[in-house]
Amino acid sequence: MLGQRHWLPYPAEIPGSGGGISPPAPPVTVATVTSANSPYTVSATDDLVLFNESNGLLATATLPAAPVVGRKITFKWWAYTLGAPPPVILGNGKPLEAWTNPVGLSGLAASSVISVQGGQGTWEYDGTEWVLISV
Repeated sequence: MLGQRHWLPYPAEIPGSGGGISPPAPPVTVATVTSANSPYTVSATDDLVLFNESNGLLATATLPAAPVVGRKITFKWWAYTLGAPPPVILGNGKPLEAWTNPVGLSGLAASSVISVQGGQGTWEYDGTEWVLISV
């Protein structure tokens, strides 16, 4: 009818909507790598690896030897002391795309270096190699 308000149900009241509420996002697991625990082997639950080289020494992280296809991991050069070498990411037998900013075709290697303090990158395993998907 003209001028009549129509009632619209909330998503939770629509049949088949599953309640209309999304499940909470899983927590993000963060690992901090320093020269004291370097080389650090990335665990199956790590989502973010922070390189904290506050003592000026080299810190390295090694990717998993048997990663699952679609696995993503983000690395960030978080803190450093002036003169500290850039952190190194090792492919652990799997090639990885080298870090560049912005993402570009830089080729595959056994390791990659985040060469800018504050730089970060996310790699995804495609079944053959670790592909740099964002910086």
